[in-house]
Amino acid sequence: MPSIPKSLCWGAFRGEEIAPLLPTGKESQVATSGPEFDVVTVHSSRSCRVYIDEKESFLAWAGVRSTGKGSSWNHWSGRQKTSPIDVGDEGFLFRKGASSVMLCERPGLPRSPTLSEAMKYVEMAIIVDHAPKDEVARTALPSLLRQYAQFVKQKLKCGSV
Repeated sequence: MPSIPKSLCWGAFRGEEIAPLLPTGKESQVATSGPEFDVVTVHSSRSCRVYIDEKESFLAWAGVRSTGKGSSWNHWSGRQKTSPIDVGDEGFLFRKGASSVMLCERPGLPRSPTLSEAMKYVEMAIIVDHAPKDEVARTALPSLLRQYAQFVKQKLKCGSV
C-alpha cells in the first residue's frame, strides 16, 4: 500500500480512515480543487481526489444547489440501486458511494454575488472506485459521509442543521 497523508481533504478525513477503501498500488497522489474548502463565498463546488497509481480511487465532493431532495437519482448514483441512510436531510448509499444533501443557511455571512439566494443546500458525495472489498466500503461509507457532513457544516458555518 502506498503512503497516504495523515490528513486528507482539507482535514475532513484521516488517512487511516481512507486507506482500507483504497486499492493496493505503488504510488498515491492527493489533489484538491483548491487550498481552502469553500462552496459559498467563492466557489460553487469543491473536490478532493485520491489517486492510486494514477487511477482515481476516492472522491469527496461538495457543491451548492437549490433543492433539498433528489439525491437518490443524482448523477453520482446514476441507475444504481440506492438505500436510504441517515445523513443530512436526505442521504443514500449506493454501490460505489454515498451522497447526501442538507440545508445550510448562513444568515448574515458572506455569499458570492453570483450565487443565487435559492442555492442554500449543500450536496455531498463520497465515491470509492477500485476498493479491495465492496462490503468494507459499504460499511464505512455511511459513517464517513456523516463525518464529512459535520466537516462541511462546520467549515461553511451552517446555522440551520
